[in-house]
Amino acid sequence: MRGRAVIGVLTGPIGIGKTTLCQRLAELLQGRGLTPGGILAPAVVDSYSNKTGIRLRRVDTGEERLLAVAEGDLGGPRTGCYSFAAEVFEWGMSVTRQALSGDADVVLVDEIGPLELLRNQGLAPLLEELVGIETPHVLVVVREGLLTAIRQRLGRPDLAVFRVDMETRDTLPGRLLEWCLQGSPSPRSG
Repeated sequence: MRGRAVIGVLTGPIGIGKTTLCQRLAELLQGRGLTPGGILAPAVVDSYSNKTGIRLRRVDTGEERLLAVAEGDLGGPRTGCYSFAAEVFEWGMSVTRQALSGDADVVLVDEIGPLELLRNQGLAPLLEELVGIETPHVLVVVREGLLTAIRQRLGRPDLAVFRVDMETRDTLPGRLLEWCLQGSPSPRSG
């Protein structure tokens, strides 16, 4: 029987590149023969580089679905200027649960935000599941201002915290890879 999961939190300011950093980490893991899983939340931007929405992307296959839009109504919860699609949250939770069940060596959960931590909506059900999981490594992405809230919600004093800023964002993927390799299974054969 495996021990309790190692959970890390990637945090930093809005727009610093947390999702891009997670994508780079997934590529590094694959290069080492490990299987990353979970979800990423890349921004949708217009031709003027304005953020107009959010997609949800499967780490393992690259499949994407539109999660939120700044203008319009996707029928799910709203926070700030965004309207979310409830069915895409369900899909993202299903993808993440599959990865947590053993389909992945490292699970990425991007992003847990105010909707989850302050309103208990969106991906919030996943937070309860992270407390007792046994997957080797899970990396949860939160913005800087929500670090205390995620610590309290997970109730895990052993969280590894990785802060990304302009000085660390180029070297952090390598540090995260080293963290993921500690105690990870041998690369899968086949």
